[in-house]
Amino acid sequence: MFRLETCRSVVSPAENVSDHGTKGESLADQQVSQYRPAVGKLMWLIHERADLAYMVKELARNLREPTTVEWGRLKRCLRYVRGTTNAEQHLTYNPQESETLLQFMVDANWARDGGRKSTSGGVLFLQGFPLEHWSKTQANIALSSGEAELYAMNSGGVEPRRLTNVCAELGQTLVGMLLCDS
Repeated sequence: MFRLETCRSVVSPAENVSDHGTKGESLADQQVSQYRPAVGKLMWLIHERADLAYMVKELARNLREPTTVEWGRLKRCLRYVRGTTNAEQHLTYNPQESETLLQFMVDANWARDGGRKSTSGGVLFLQGFPLEHWSKTQANIALSSGEAELYAMNSGGVEPRRLTNVCAELGQTLVGMLLCDS
């Protein structure tokens, strides 16, 4: 369908910010019928690949009427996936340690694409290994980048606390830490 066997890979799934907000022409019916299943398959893949979460979310926002701009973004994302098929993640655990470090890093992107809603994202790490991740459009309209970051920290602070409580009931001590770039 996309002939990726001999494509050149790229270093990131998303392109530069400069072309965000540009409109493209509507895709032909044949391309639309290829676009939707490809995005659907990428949505299944993001459970294993946190690096794709933001781009796949953005691609899925335009499933109803994809344009040539989204088509180019999809092809770039697929080229990135093709170039990173051998990526591995390893979890190491030492039961002799008295405390286990649980870090949750969150970030927000304030109303980037001309819309009024911001995007939040986060990654949950256990001893440096990514366990869980998310990227979603915020429900509230933030009036500043600081407010968007605050919404991200608020929604991101719930998960480490929940896991800390569950592990405490099981007799395991977790040290939770919420990190943000602001």
